Amino acid sequence: MLQSAHTASLKVHEWIAVAVLISSIFTLSLVTHFSDSTTASPFPQPHDHHEIVIKGAVAYPGIYRIPSDMPLQEALTLAGVSPQANLSRFKLDNPVKKGRVLHIPLKRAKTPFSRDKFNAEAQRRKA
Repeated sequence: MLQSAHTASLKVHEWIAVAVLISSIFTLSLVTHFSDSTTASPFPQPHDHHEIVIKGAVAYPGIYRIPSDMPLQEALTLAGVSPQANLSRFKLDNPVKKGRVLHIPLKRAKTPFSRDKFNAEAQRRKA
């Protein structure tokens, strides 16, 4: 005998199974969203980079988004550091700190009259 009127209602144990399934999916999505992943991701994460500002004796001054462990030498290469730049006060192997503003000065031009010679000449004229 065929049933002509199939009812679409679920039995109590089927509703419970549906509720458990939905709550499990919801809980799993929350756990994966808010958990700190301890495995390394092949994709760069937002916290693995930070922004720095490079200006001065460079070809391309501006704001750079770099990996947090990038040495200063590599960051300056990105900015196109000038051959006339004075890098003596920088530790080029150290990573650049977050939010750092780097002003790259030019080397001082050597003039025929240094300040000491000028002062010595002025003292001689006074005497």
